[in-house]
Amino acid sequence: MHPRFLAATAASLCILVALAIVLASGAPAVAQKAAPIVIKISHDVAPDQAKGVAFARFKQVAERRLGDRVRIEIYPSGQLYPSDPKNVEALQAGAIHMVAPTFEKWTPAMPRFALFTLPYVFVSQKMMREALDSPDIGGKLWPDLDKKGLKYLAVWSNGYRQIFNRKLEVREPEDLKGLKIRVQAKDVFTPLFRLAGANAQVLAWSEAPQAVQQGIVDGFEVPFNAARSIRAWELLKYVTAADYVYSGYLVGTNKSWWNGLPADVQRELQEAMDEVTAWQWDYNLKDETDSKQLLIKNGMKVYELTNAQKTRWAKFFRPVHKDYAGVLGQDLLDRLYTLQDRHLKQP
Repeated sequence: MHPRFLAATAASLCILVALAIVLASGAPAVAQKAAPIVIKISHDVAPDQAKGVAFARFKQVAERRLGDRVRIEIYPSGQLYPSDPKNVEALQAGAIHMVAPTFEKWTPAMPRFALFTLPYVFVSQKMMREALDSPDIGGKLWPDLDKKGLKYLAVWSNGYRQIFNRKLEVREPEDLKGLKIRVQAKDVFTPLFRLAGANAQVLAWSEAPQAVQQGIVDGFEVPFNAARSIRAWELLKYVTAADYVYSGYLVGTNKSWWNGLPADVQRELQEAMDEVTAWQWDYNLKDETDSKQLLIKNGMKVYELTNAQKTRWAKFFRPVHKDYAGVLGQDLLDRLYTLQDRHLKQP
């Protein structure tokens, strides 16, 4: 037999033997596809509220960019944790991967975030965005997250907070006296309403509708879109368009988890977040207008404060600012006031 034929036959037999060994051992003949990176997102509002809509869009954009390399799971309405403070704790523990509480709910862990919850500071959405992007204001605060093992990703708009109640039309701060108002956090909001003689009660937003029905509280303070999401016209009648706090959602992640992601996945997720954030601020502005009109259409009585009244309300609540000067630092407050003065002078 020809030597070349014998050599070819021997080589073929070696290949067949090697294949048989692989099959017999149960080892895969080809490398398996890597499992997707699971990203768990938990929040406390309905899917059709500002934060819920934004996270749904983030899922869509991120999965479009990364394909089957990631799988984003969203748990709305307190399905995993009943409140955003609990979500923050779970984020720090690494049980979930992204959250977006309002600044008010970050303040127990990051006290200086109270800067963005002070009454009558942000005179427009434009001023709010400039403060967030300023290295001398927002840029001074984001390192507070790093110290807690967290990372800043973005801030989304939630709109101006308004005052809703079932008893009377509130025109002046003194009209709040005796009302029981649900607030989302004790910092800033409790002393603010106490200053007006109201009784502020901290409750999770998911508990607010039932609390009104049972008479535990007389009302709450939220943006129009939040009131629309629970059909507030079925619970109470009056709303004062006070525009007293501009509410923002700070989107954060677990720093250790984030740093463990491949660099290209980090980049794509951040770019997806930036794309959604640019869209969300415009979307929420329109949603607030539409929500307000829906409340009016369904019989709610909206009282609009005049500019002169807002000036008086701002002066009435200014002592709350002084209470936080020690926490925030007067220098940071002064920078915010300087920015406010410039925006007030703009046409």
